[in-house]
Amino acid sequence: MRRPPARPARGGRSGHCPCCPAFPGGARRTGLLVLCLAALATGRPGAGAAAPDRDAPGRARRADGAVVAAARPEVRDPLFELLIAIAEGDSLGVWEAPALAAWVAGSGRPTRLPLDRIRRVERRAVIDSASAGRGGPRPTRRWRLSLDGDLAFPMPYSILGYHPGTLRLSREIVLSEWRPGAANLRLARDDSARVFAYAGIVCWRLDEGWLVLDADGWVDKLLGSVLDDSWTEGLALGRLDGSLVGLALGVNRDLRRLMGEFDFREDKVFPNGRPAARALSGFCRPCVMPPPGQAPRAWQGGP
Repeated sequence: MRRPPARPARGGRSGHCPCCPAFPGGARRTGLLVLCLAALATGRPGAGAAAPDRDAPGRARRADGAVVAAARPEVRDPLFELLIAIAEGDSLGVWEAPALAAWVAGSGRPTRLPLDRIRRVERRAVIDSASAGRGGPRPTRRWRLSLDGDLAFPMPYSILGYHPGTLRLSREIVLSEWRPGAANLRLARDDSARVFAYAGIVCWRLDEGWLVLDADGWVDKLLGSVLDDSWTEGLALGRLDGSLVGLALGVNRDLRRLMGEFDFREDKVFPNGRPAARALSGFCRPCVMPPPGQAPRAWQGGP
């Protein structure tokens, strides 16, 4: 049930603000994936159905009947895989804890995320117009992640070979979503040598709650400015040459901007990211920044 890689943008628009109205909203949908997600979503046909069978008879087998080892999945963590599928398929609904657990169990792979603490994931169309991005239109989707309480657990993902501290999440996290789509991105306006043709760009701003990396003191001292306490302001996702690029955009306690690129195949984080990731970061920053007239939320009322 994996969405086929999107084609790189051809002759796409270049720009510096993903909230610009010139960018059409909405990534290409995959009908079969949407039906699968709808079956898992509460209140839709097939609600409560088990996750799709990933060991169907069509899988390759040797002459002795043994299943041939599949290629490493594009997204190693099955819970991340589901959330990305929801975003790329533009699926709306509520996914309760049993449906999330069914998806993870059906994948045959463990998740590093605290699945037993997640109560529901909700994604709705935005029906109000109160939340704008800087210099651009309103978000079109809103997410709500509900846990059974505020949560703190050891950082499950490797950063430069370390698991450098504690992840802290609030009981409720609300994100606004923009869907710029395809764009040709540059690290700088006059950098014509490196143009990154992205497709399926999605940007999120964290509007309520918090997602914080509290770095261990010794790791902070060892790695210096490469790694620091980070308050997540937003997230970004896109496809470059068909491959997923995922980012977390945040600030440290001095409000210095930080960015981490996630390797979905290896469950690793690269601080500051590759040039292509930095181009996507610059493109999505206007969305994740506070709306006009509002002060930054970072480190205000959080852990």
